[in-house]
Amino acid sequence: MGSYPGAIWLLGPIKAIEIGNVMVLALAAGIVVAYAPVARDALRYGLIDGANILSIGIFASWLGVVVARGGSILWRLSGQPLEWLNSGWWGFHIALSCIGALCHLVAPEAVAGRVPTRHWIKIGLLVALGVLFAGVVAVFIDPPA
Repeated sequence: MGSYPGAIWLLGPIKAIEIGNVMVLALAAGIVVAYAPVARDALRYGLIDGANILSIGIFASWLGVVVARGGSILWRLSGQPLEWLNSGWWGFHIALSCIGALCHLVAPEAVAGRVPTRHWIKIGLLVALGVLFAGVVAVFIDPPA
């Protein structure tokens, strides 16, 4: 079947999630290793063009995935301790993902001088600001009783 629904059907949801986590962790680790030299050089030498910023974004985003999936695997192997879910280190992947996402949104025309276009970058930034505003309102403003 070759799909997540097929894995659930064959293995059950718990094993399908565990295998899925391992697969994503493996692929993400490969991406991190592949992009680490470019990201390192861009940061070390201050290479601030679209392709290098995008490379930093790819590296940071997938490093966030490595941390998230690795943490999820460890959490499951450790009996799913509830205290982990609200600890400071648990959310470290969120910061990495934010850095990666921001790099993706500030690297117009990084690929072949056209992808992504400046127009769609502006639209993406507007969407991001709208979602951020709605999220801040939802998290920090008490709903009426």
